[in-house]
Amino acid sequence: NRPDTSAACGALCACLGQLQAEGLDPNCKTPGVHDAEDPEYSILKQRLARQLKSENCKVEDLDLVSITKAAERTITNDLKHLISKAVDPSKANYAVFTGVQIHNWATDLTDGKTPSLEFVAPGECYTVINAKQEKLDVNAFPALSPRQLRLLGHVAEAQHPDNELPDQDSVVQEISRGYLMRRIGGAAGARQSAMQYVTLPSDE
Repeated sequence: NRPDTSAACGALCACLGQLQAEGLDPNCKTPGVHDAEDPEYSILKQRLARQLKSENCKVEDLDLVSITKAAERTITNDLKHLISKAVDPSKANYAVFTGVQIHNWATDLTDGKTPSLEFVAPGECYTVINAKQEKLDVNAFPALSPRQLRLLGHVAEAQHPDNELPDQDSVVQEISRGYLMRRIGGAAGARQSAMQYVTLPSDE
């Protein structure tokens, strides 16, 4: 629900533009090879390029949503690999929940009428108990009732100052404006930070 171009992740916006301009093959470099002046971004771009190529994706069909989902799949594969190296399922039970956090902050944090919310788009969800994997469909679980949400909210109330809490009578909980103002320096700072990320693809 943000106005203009999304600034959710400047790196993914830049990846999208460069992969569409350059194609996947030139960016499928040997693992471990990266740009020494920009290691994090160059590794991100080549990892996404290899993931998309392995899935036979066409760059012309990509958009910000699809490349974000590809990043989530890449991270999930990394997580599974690390779990396989660190966990013995015959000795330990575990659960995996992945997803994409979606920010939906108000453009003007001083506007008390516009809510600032967070959402999560679920990815893979499963448990491994006694070495047996069982997939979970979080969308099949019934939503929490308003009473349950209020109980969870009261737990948070014991851990945070009263002036930082959203209205506990609402089913959908807004992010505390006091928290946001401290974290991103108020509305002006938020807008300025967002615009810097928006311009990343064209600058690079």
